[in-house]
Amino acid sequence: MDKALRVWVVDDDQSVRWVLEQALAQAGIETRSFERAELLLDALGDDTPDVLITDVRMPGMDGLTLLDRLTRLDRDTDRRPASDMLAKRSV
Repeated sequence: MDKALRVWVVDDDQSVRWVLEQALAQAGIETRSFERAELLLDALGDDTPDVLITDVRMPGMDGLTLLDRLTRLDRDTDRRPASDMLAKRSV
């Protein structure tokens, strides 16, 4: 039996998280969503995703800082999730 791909989503916009959760679920992908980067960092003690999708601009810790923190945390391991970033244009 194949293990399901686990994707974590970090975005302060609830509607973006919902859309991604629905699309990924339809593809049979497990998701876990976070409103803030700090909440994701707290959750890393329990689990690690295969893929991370993060917004760039968020209150508190932004997506770039999150990726930097994850890189520093995982320097000594090969267990670093693949990552992608989301950016929305603000007018």
